[in-house]
Amino acid sequence: MTVSTTEIKQFYDDFTVSQKEMGINHRHLSIQRQLEKHGLKKGDSVLEVGCGIGTLTELMLRYLEPSANLTAVDVSEKSIAFAKERLSRYQNLTLEVFDFTQAVKESLYDVIVLPDVIEHIPLELHKQLFVNLSRMLKNSGFILIHIPDPNYLEWSKHHLKEALQIIDQPIHSHLLAQNLLGSDLYISYLKSYSVYFSRPDYQVVILRRIPADESYQSITPKNESFFRRLKRKIEYYLRGKK
Repeated sequence: MTVSTTEIKQFYDDFTVSQKEMGINHRHLSIQRQLEKHGLKKGDSVLEVGCGIGTLTELMLRYLEPSANLTAVDVSEKSIAFAKERLSRYQNLTLEVFDFTQAVKESLYDVIVLPDVIEHIPLELHKQLFVNLSRMLKNSGFILIHIPDPNYLEWSKHHLKEALQIIDQPIHSHLLAQNLLGSDLYISYLKSYSVYFSRPDYQVVILRRIPADESYQSITPKNESFFRRLKRKIEYYLRGKK
């Protein structure tokens, strides 16, 4: 079943009620820990895609220095309006309605974070999304994607169907890799881990830019193969002596 952009926006306008009731939860705290673990610095320029009412946004603002810049966007006008109200005290925050599957910004960012977002974006839009995000990522920066573990989401379709959103598709690693083609991004880290269940229920993925001058320089000493052969001969000789 095809879901229209209007239906998606309406769903997330209505979803603000649930977000308000939920507030900052273990998932948000875990994403913040992952950001810090993988290199978020206090002075970084950050882009958050799919900020909702600004729960993770608030955690990042608490961590970042006042001189750092955080831009947070969402497709839901209602979510952005509420986020602006609750986070109005932060001067280093820009909140706006924006769809990165359709357009890009001129700014460059050290860190781009998608906190449980791409599983809600139709798969046919992922290629353009990654191309657009790549254009806004600094060469030394990284993109952190946080998603439900695809096996957990497959399980949820049968056991937690009522908790799923209007689009909630498993993002298996091969799909992610396919949709990165042509974006100049690659997967530098991927790991499933547990937040709410004993088995892994979430996954963190780090994307980085492929260096423009990518080359492979050997770090193996030229004479290492000789010493490996010599070592094997000595080991073989000593085993025969036993």
